[in-house]
Amino acid sequence: MMVAGVGSRKGVSVEEVLAAIETALEAHGLAMTALSALATTEFKRNEEAIFAAGRE
Repeated sequence: MMVAGVGSRKGVSVEEVLAAIETALEAHGLAMTALSALATTEFKRNEEAIFAAGRE
């Protein structure tokens, strides 16, 4: 199981979150399909872009 820890500035778009995750994965020769879940801090739990990225 692979989990990505995600943080962001307030108000970023889901596209920006997904692009950052994809860039990090590609840097290590991994595909988005390798991820099982996203994780973030309690403070960011209501950040819509992170929540939406987890649904993608």
